[in-house]
Amino acid sequence: MDDPLRFVDVCSGAGGLASGLEGAGFTPALLLDHGPQACETILANRPHWNVLCQDLVDFLPDDHPESLDVDLLSAGLPRVKASAARGGRTTTGS
Repeated sequence: MDDPLRFVDVCSGAGGLASGLEGAGFTPALLLDHGPQACETILANRPHWNVLCQDLVDFLPDDHPESLDVDLLSAGLPRVKASAARGGRTTTGS
């Protein structure tokens, strides 16, 4: 059988997308999220996964060679605060 397809997941959150990919036969090479609670949750459920608790902006792939030459880059959307989604403006009734 061929080697399993490998992926890197950024903005992983609690690992839901990565769990789905694992269920589909992919193997996680690296999961990245900046939230300590998210990283702890992933490791509580999948202690054998390679989880990096770091901001994506600071991530340097060359420092993590396991993140290179993967088959898929998956990403969750980072949580956006409601005020940022509205452009920082508040609305008032007319």
